Amino acid sequence: MRRTRQRVTVSMDLASLDTPGLVSFARGVGKGFTDNVNLTDTDIVKMPVSTVDLLASATALETLHTQRLLAPSPASTRLESDHATTLMEQLTNLAAFAEGIGNTKAAGNVAIAGAILASFGFQLKKEAVRRSKGFEGSSPEKGTARLHVPRGADNEIHLMQYSSDGGKTWSLPIVVHGVYITITGLQSGTAYLFQTATSIPPQKGKQMVTAGSEALQWSDAISCMIM
Repeated sequence: MRRTRQRVTVSMDLASLDTPGLVSFARGVGKGFTDNVNLTDTDIVKMPVSTVDLLASATALETLHTQRLLAPSPASTRLESDHATTLMEQLTNLAAFAEGIGNTKAAGNVAIAGAILASFGFQLKKEAVRRSKGFEGSSPEKGTARLHVPRGADNEIHLMQYSSDGGKTWSLPIVVHGVYITITGLQSGTAYLFQTATSIPPQKGKQMVTAGSEALQWSDAISCMIM
């Protein structure tokens, strides 16, 4: 019986990005494809869109966006929209190409395929990602962070807080139910710090705690750049 290899795929929601976000994403992909060790000369020739053309499209869209803001009109809006559609098509074609490269070279190894796709600047569909057991975060979409918080003892309460100023100030602690939490409404283009702590409540029927035991021991902070 022939086994079916698990295939890693790209997750993109380009329609949800505004023009600056789309331009930024395209430039990240262009950077990822440039001098990528996972690409052979033969692979580069087969690319549906060259990095030069992709980056040129991103710059053209950025210029049109600026022009529309300075002189709004139906024509400038339509022109910007048309160029955005072209750039999204280029990114979609490159994503499909990257999936083929990554899954072929990985030969069924999900971790390797995921690493190859990530090296191109793409994010992976959640079901294909193998999460580590550690505290980690990612930004799956604009203004959003998704955190994986390791599971502890059943009686532990997990807390998480974040900082947008390098740890100078922190949010109020957030109770985490389960091992994942998604935070929305964050500032795009900002590197956030996240840290966790656990608290063990008093046992039922024994409402007694030791003074000082309420002090939380926060984990080392992790950093996540928000899309």
